[in-house]
Amino acid sequence: MENSIKVGYDSITNLYTFKIFGGFSVKNVCVNGQPITDPLRGQKVGELITIKEQPEVITYETSERKLIGYDNIETITTISVKQYHEIVNQIAETRKYDEDSDEYTYETLEGEIFANRFFRNHKAIYQTIETVHNMNIEFISYPVSEYSNIVPLYSIDTKNVFETKCKFTPNNIQTFKDICKASGIDDSRIDIPTHSGLRYVKIDDKYISGMEELEKTFSREIIASYEECVERMTSTKNKLKELVEFHFAKQSKNVLDKGTVGSILTELINIEDRVNSLDVRVKDHNSQRYIVTKIGEMINTYKQLS
Repeated sequence: MENSIKVGYDSITNLYTFKIFGGFSVKNVCVNGQPITDPLRGQKVGELITIKEQPEVITYETSERKLIGYDNIETITTISVKQYHEIVNQIAETRKYDEDSDEYTYETLEGEIFANRFFRNHKAIYQTIETVHNMNIEFISYPVSEYSNIVPLYSIDTKNVFETKCKFTPNNIQTFKDICKASGIDDSRIDIPTHSGLRYVKIDDKYISGMEELEKTFSREIIASYEECVERMTSTKNKLKELVEFHFAKQSKNVLDKGTVGSILTELINIEDRVNSLDVRVKDHNSQRYIVTKIGEMINTYKQLS
């Protein structure tokens, strides 16, 4: 194996990444004298290791078994590998292999007894030898993601990457749990069905409205620029946080009184009518529909409170 490794550096995130080489296990690789298995130092995504500190020294350890001698289990003595082979050669001179019987024939009975006892009583002794190899580090320009669910799609051999796309795989359930935990809601108060994501999630045995629409919009993987992936992840988190906060607002005793809700609902309906009646340019039709849709969602929400 060549003792060299490419280490990618991302000047935007100030993170470093490299690929586990030659099929070696992560546990056999050290950066700056420390194992890279510590999650506080970085993370592993596929074959790539992402770390926060600049690698000054990268080493990997190999081990091999070396034959160092033979133990005589009858006399409790040890002979060297050289002595063992010398005796084997002496035995070879006293016997011949019979292909018909598939056995050795010996010149004397004593020679046969000696050979059988010798091979039966001598057991090989092995020593494990561990070797630490230092890698020659080559730093290259590389995009690095600080999030485990945003993975750059690049080649490990690329020297310079300018417009690398990334794949964002949302983990809405974990994000939802993190938001709940930050709000003091432990898992015992949450009920998440096993096969429908967050569509029918409950807190305190009450469904959270809006989750089905969220799953339709924010549960898909996307391939886009790193910035767009981060933006989608942030939008998903904000939307989830909004739904959880609104869920508790509905349950709170301090929720808006019926009269206030009715006034807001009337005003929203008036705004909806005005937006629908606007004579917009063709290219603005999509924006108009988007605004109407959002107002409609708010109207439905306040209808639930009225």
